[in-house]
Amino acid sequence: MKKTVFSGILLFITACFTLSCNLNIKTDSRLNRPDLKESESGVIISAKYVNSKTEYINIFRLDVTGSDPDEADAQNIGIIFPAAFDKANQTYSFEDLNAVVGRKYAYAARLYAEGEYYLTNWTDKKDGFEIKTGHGTAVADYNNPLDSELGFDVSGITFEYDADNNTITASSSPSAPTKIKNADSYETCLLVKKADRVQLFPVKFNASISLTNILPTDFFDCDIYILGIIGQNMKKTSGTDPIIQECIFTQPSLISVSSGGNPVTDNKIKIITSTAGNGLDYTPYKQ
Repeated sequence: MKKTVFSGILLFITACFTLSCNLNIKTDSRLNRPDLKESESGVIISAKYVNSKTEYINIFRLDVTGSDPDEADAQNIGIIFPAAFDKANQTYSFEDLNAVVGRKYAYAARLYAEGEYYLTNWTDKKDGFEIKTGHGTAVADYNNPLDSELGFDVSGITFEYDADNNTITASSSPSAPTKIKNADSYETCLLVKKADRVQLFPVKFNASISLTNILPTDFFDCDIYILGIIGQNMKKTSGTDPIIQECIFTQPSLISVSSGGNPVTDNKIKIITSTAGNGLDYTPYKQ
């Protein structure tokens, strides 16, 4: 059951996980697939980003170790911000720091520019890119990636939702991933889904989380889903005015939600902000 729920959550996260509201995808022709190069940590993904107005680039990883990989299972592993790089050659690169030794992967990118998404082709999905010993993260018994040590340990943790105050409170704090390098540098973020997009919001677990303080107003007065948590590690340029270059994500960790001690179906809640009522109609006869 846990794996089934996680698969649905992961589909939402990988398909919609973005910093944009716009989901207009250019599917008529895909961009060239990225190049892959072995690195000490695993693999470096690089390619041209073509459009000089590209705002950000999502990197996706698909485990193709088994047979018949499904693109819907691809994981969003990070975001690149071209504005922080030299735009002269319009080339992006991203190092997958959390690739697992012995697994075979395919990679693709999704570029966001001028209000639209542009997808690249996948790298070889038939044979994949194998992460060799000494070039990745060693994780024992890696049968179910969603239960691996590449995400925060949330065993036994639940969120209690207080509808009156629009807060959620964790029953305890999650433990940092055990197999990720520099795990302490990853910031804990809440994953929230609205309609067809998922966004993450940094949170602290030492107190109740005020949803009205962390969520944008378009998440109010509509159905939203508290998916769980994920870690983000932002890399910035040096200097007095640093710019975010890229953000690396852990694997997502699902946390169930209850309210008044009762489980919340599908972790679906609604933040009601209109407390003053609708008021009576006093519109003039002619305007």
